[in-house]
Amino acid sequence: MASKSRRSVPPLIEELRDHPYRFDFYQAVRTTELMRGVGIDPDSDFVPVGEGSDPRREAVHFNADPSLAFPPSSIKSYHPQSLDKPDEMMIRFMGLAGAMGPLPRPLTERLIQRVSKKDLAWRAFLDIFNHRLASLMVRVRKAHRIGLDTRPPHRTLIAKFLRSFIGLGTDGMDERMSVSDRSLLRYAGLLVHRPRTALGLQSMVADYYGLPVKVKQFVGDWVRLEPGQETVIGGRLGGLSGRNNALGTAAFLGSRYWDQQSGLELQIGPLDRETFESFLPGGACHRPLLSMVMFYVSPEYNFSARLIARQDAVPASRLGGDLRLGWTSWLRSTPSEAPDSQVMIKVRGHEALLTV
Repeated sequence: MASKSRRSVPPLIEELRDHPYRFDFYQAVRTTELMRGVGIDPDSDFVPVGEGSDPRREAVHFNADPSLAFPPSSIKSYHPQSLDKPDEMMIRFMGLAGAMGPLPRPLTERLIQRVSKKDLAWRAFLDIFNHRLASLMVRVRKAHRIGLDTRPPHRTLIAKFLRSFIGLGTDGMDERMSVSDRSLLRYAGLLVHRPRTALGLQSMVADYYGLPVKVKQFVGDWVRLEPGQETVIGGRLGGLSGRNNALGTAAFLGSRYWDQQSGLELQIGPLDRETFESFLPGGACHRPLLSMVMFYVSPEYNFSARLIARQDAVPASRLGGDLRLGWTSWLRSTPSEAPDSQVMIKVRGHEALLTV
């Protein structure tokens, strides 16, 4: 297809076939694997180079050039084959025979003579070992170069390590939250850090949504006592006389208490109307936000999300409009002059675990 400069760019596989010397060896192997669907097509009959027991199932087969000349490039030739056969690639930098091979020079010269007379049996025999050596080198390279892996980024070996670091390494933890596991891998450095900080949560949420976010700490709230924690004076309850009635140590007056450090507040915005509504219950961003925050902080903490709406995102109230009481309805006599920050979504940690 012609580009903006009105010059047609040939397909990559044709460029590799016609000009193999222009390609890096590892990138050429990766290109071949992608063309064969290795790592991306579950129905592909081919396996990654160096990871199978049958060379016929690998995407490319390596042949070594036995020449004694100085190699000007890593790849000498590339020949695409039919869809059910591996492509043929002749390499110059590795082989049992040739300038860099361990075979004695007289044997290499004899091999070159036989190849020049179209007798390829000896070279084909050596290529059984040459292919395996080159395949193992590709496999080792992939283990340390994530960019050479043809699998999706979240399915690579490095991704598996990151998932284990952040607590998602087992199959039972796979895709259990409203936010995708792949998205969380980006923040592995923040999730591994202990103790987790408000700045880390702020950075993660702001980066994920691409919005201004601030975290306010030590937001107090009322905490209800469990029935077994309430004070009972006198009477017989379960065979005991009273409960939690030791004055000064275990007695409570009432059924709840104030805890100043029980929660935190996320201030998100200013937001336009569409983004504002997406964070409300039922919106596309609501449950992923709960999942992300609950995964970062302990469920014993409560949190609230204060949604800050821009001036133009605060509509005038009209009967019959698509308004939600307490969420998207305002009673104003004059247009808003500043962003509105009245809407707050409160979430209790243990209750949020049932919805994320």
